[in-house]
Order: sequence, then structure tokens, then C-alpha cells
Amino acid sequence: MKNANIGLIVALVIGLVACAFLANSVYDSKITMEPYEGTAPTAFYAGMDKFLSNISWMTLVQWEARNTGRPDEAQLQALYRKLDALTNLDPLFKDAYLDGALVLAPAHPDLAHQLLDKGMKLGLSGEWKLPFYAAMIERMSSHGDSQRAEAYLDQARKLPNAPAYVDSLRIHCQVERMTDPQDAMDTWYNYLIGLSPDRSWQRRLAIGEINDDAQQLIAQCNTALEHTSDSDTSARDAILARRAHAEQRIKDVQEIPTTNPAVTIHNAV
Repeated sequence: MKNANIGLIVALVIGLVACAFLANSVYDSKITMEPYEGTAPTAFYAGMDKFLSNISWMTLVQWEARNTGRPDEAQLQALYRKLDALTNLDPLFKDAYLDGALVLAPAHPDLAHQLLDKGMKLGLSGEWKLPFYAAMIERMSSHGDSQRAEAYLDQARKLPNAPAYVDSLRIHCQVERMTDPQDAMDTWYNYLIGLSPDRSWQRRLAIGEINDDAQQLIAQCNTALEHTSDSDTSARDAILARRAHAEQRIKDVQEIPTTNPAVTIHNAV
């Protein structure tokens, strides 16, 4: 009986070693097929990293369900530690980064960004939602930086499957930092002339923004003319040129149907 037990233990050990070797071989083959996963460190092999991360995710969901209502500081810090540990087990667990960041963002945008940045660094750099969520959290934060949000959106728009609205939102972030309506108007116009024919929604959006900025610029120019002496011809000429530019932009976009790409668009000035 004793020999039988020893033989069983030896067989189990040999089987475990064989399974570990096979699992690691499969893991290496997976990296060959998807090289970006090779940059994502894992805490366990033989498949245990994925298994333990799933167990951790289920317990985390139960933990969140028990802690209903607005989480306090201690709960948020505990949540971040749990998410950090979970993503150490499985660095490619996309939902853990995205869902976790949304929970953390209202009170701790800094921790939400740390989590999303970790996902982008460890292997999910090809997933557009991570930089997009980071940009949205930056925009919603009371101390948000529109330039940082724009950088995240610029990263997101270049990734596979990124929807068109990511790029238009990037332009919004860019324009928000502008104080001159002419700069905003021309930025939207340059964006408009670069749109593909199938981007009808973005074309309508850009045309609306151009019209609004042009009307604001014309109003500013009219006010400036009222306060500029007739003898100051150089200043008046500059104001009139700005107003004429705005009026031309309005005419330009009136010639651009949102669904017909055959219309020629004037070159931006």
C-alpha cells in the first residue's frame, strides 16, 4: 500500500511537471502569434495566472456588491489595491482596467489614470478604449488638463477599431484652449477638409462649429471697428481682413453638402 501511494505521488508530480511544460510551450506559441503579449509580465505560469485572476475578479465583484453606496477613502484605496493585484496576475484583463477606472474616477482620477496607464504599458497598447477612457476621466476631472486629454485622444484615434467620434473629440479638446475664434474656426475647417466621404456626422458637426466660430469672429470684428478710428487705416484693414475671412468660411461650408463628397472644398487659408 505504501509503495502504491509513493507511486501515485510520483505520477502526480510527473504529471504536474509535464502540464507546466506544455502550458509554457503553449504560452510561448501565443507570444509568437501575438508579440505584444510578450511585454506583459505574468506572476504565474501553467495557466494559474488566468485562473487566479478570474477568481480575484469574481470576489471583487462580490466585494463591490456588498459595499453599495458611495465608497469612502479606505474602500477606494482597497479597491485600487485589489485591481492592481488582479492585473498583476493577468495584465491583459481589459475589463478590470476599464471598469475599475470608472469606479475610481469620480473621487480618485489619479488612481484611475494609474490603472489605465498600467494597462497600456503592460500589453493593451492596441486597445483604443484605454486611452479614450483616460481622456474622458481627464476631461471630467475638476483639475483636468485638456492638453493631456488631447494627447490620450490622439493616441486612441490611431488604434484599430477606434470610432470616428474619438478624433472629433480630440479637436474639441484642441479648440477649448484657443482664445481667438479665428483659430478655432480654421482648426475645424482643416479637420473638415480632411474627412473621408463617409464621415457625414463629423462633417455636419464641423460645419456647425465653423459657422458658430465665424459668427463670433464677425461680431468681434464689428465691435472692434466701432472702437477703431477711421484714421487708423492699418488696424481697420486688419479687422476687415479677419471679418472677410470669416464671411468666406461661411460661404465655403454652405457649398459643402454633408453627404456628397464630389463638391470641391477650398483650400484652408
